[in-house]
Amino acid sequence: MANALIVVDIQNDFLPGGALAVAEGDAVVAPVNALMPLFDTVVLTADWHPADHASFASEHPGKAPFETIEIRVDVENVGSRAGDEVVQLYLRDLYASMARPVKELAGFKRITLVPGEKKKVIFEIKASQLAFLDRRMKWKIEKGTIEAEIGGSSEDIRLSGAFEIVENGWVAGRDRAFYADVTVE
Repeated sequence: MANALIVVDIQNDFLPGGALAVAEGDAVVAPVNALMPLFDTVVLTADWHPADHASFASEHPGKAPFETIEIRVDVENVGSRAGDEVVQLYLRDLYASMARPVKELAGFKRITLVPGEKKKVIFEIKASQLAFLDRRMKWKIEKGTIEAEIGGSSEDIRLSGAFEIVENGWVAGRDRAFYADVTVE
């Protein structure tokens, strides 16, 4: 019989020195690391909130509307051969005022990993990347919840979470970003 450990909402941003640091935000890391080897399957996931949830992160000092958002993911080769992975980021506006894609490819990066190697892939999403043409044909960045999913394909999602856009805004079409900037560490 297999057993699983589900770890909910441990984020680098909440750790000391993170963008949304919480006092003793790292206190849970050591116990989780100690538990992981005891389980056949480990699932790391973000928590979920209703549409009217007011996230403390969106009101955190120093965070402004329309700021660049970073999503970081560690990718590790646990196999015995070197290989490539195309890490893909998909975004979805959960409650858009107009028809929007169910899943929109927002960024991707091919990486090569040797056995046992781990790399951090960092997606930088600009608010303008989420803009769409409204009824007045203006590029609108709409207030609401955006779901982010990362995987090897649109059908192979391995990590998901959400973030909030806290106010509406508009951007000139010539200034709109289409894909996230991606770096690898």
